[in-house]
Amino acid sequence: MRLSRRRLLAATAAAGSATLLGPTLLGHAPVAAAAPPAPDTGTEQGWLDWLRRHRDHAAVVVDNGSGGRIAHRATADHVLASTIKVVHLAGYATAVTEGRLDPDQQVRVGDWEAYYPGFDGGAHGHALAALGVPNNGVVATDPEHRVSVDQLAHAMITYSDNAATDYLRDLLGDPVLRRAAHRAGWRDPDLRSLLGEVILLILPERAPRPGAPASVRRAVGDRLARQAMSDPDLQRELTERVSQVPDYTGQLPWARQHGKGSARDLAAIHSALASGSFTPHGAVPVARDHLERQARENGPLPPGVLGIGFKGGSLPGVLNLAYSVRWADGRVGVGVVLVDGIDQDTQADAMPLALLIQHALADPAWLDRLATALTG
Repeated sequence: MRLSRRRLLAATAAAGSATLLGPTLLGHAPVAAAAPPAPDTGTEQGWLDWLRRHRDHAAVVVDNGSGGRIAHRATADHVLASTIKVVHLAGYATAVTEGRLDPDQQVRVGDWEAYYPGFDGGAHGHALAALGVPNNGVVATDPEHRVSVDQLAHAMITYSDNAATDYLRDLLGDPVLRRAAHRAGWRDPDLRSLLGEVILLILPERAPRPGAPASVRRAVGDRLARQAMSDPDLQRELTERVSQVPDYTGQLPWARQHGKGSARDLAAIHSALASGSFTPHGAVPVARDHLERQARENGPLPPGVLGIGFKGGSLPGVLNLAYSVRWADGRVGVGVVLVDGIDQDTQADAMPLALLIQHALADPAWLDRLATALTG
């Protein structure tokens, strides 16, 4: 019997949902007995202590809009994880503004889910539920159900849905995404298939040799992703092998080969969208609507704040946060922190790190404390 795409998704989810640590923060890992006591990253002060001890594993850019700035390893290459999706959003907003894409254009859910490997830390299931798409907790129960392109952009930014990201990348094309990034000062973003990266995790023997150029890995992942959408033999192999996906520690070498970029590049594109300097200017409100939605829907904004934009990302060993703040007095602040070399317990403490960056944007005393931790 021919293995259908939906059978693959169901089987893969059953086998792999507990093994792949994707864009959500999951689990706990034991700390080696011989290791010195780790900073308590469950607090903002603990994250300052962590940054002080691990300066070479962090890249930070903060500009509070009032002359206070930090640039620590700002141009160093770091794995970006889902923070790269702001580039896809900028490309989408540009296409909408220039009249090349109707945000209400309908997308068949089955076509969206063709990019879904069956597990992603729960992001896809949460996106389906939020969009009101009937589902079984893994995939839509009716692949003929329709959603709008704008809803896919929402799924990509708010729920970090990788399948939506890959769909929009193919819909828009890499040249559109690269031009959008370039307009914000990001010359060469690393665009690749997220589905392809998952396939390389499941089938590591298909990956290029260690040390191969990133362009080679991108090409291999893109090719495998296209093949997996229609090749029943590859689909069957993925289903059979997904139970062998390694644990958090075993995934670290794979995660280190994901797309990279710098804190400076991320800060530049978030700043351009928040300040309104991004062109075409009509794309700015389209992008802001998605970046600022989470803060807007989570309750009243702080006094004097017009909007808080956010896109985070994580992979085994990696935790990234990128913020923008628009104040009513015209100031714009940006805060980006990229950290790597962390264990699961530390990765699970994302909220205190987020609060630390927010404090640094709002309070000069906290900005000084962060600067001291990174340089003092």
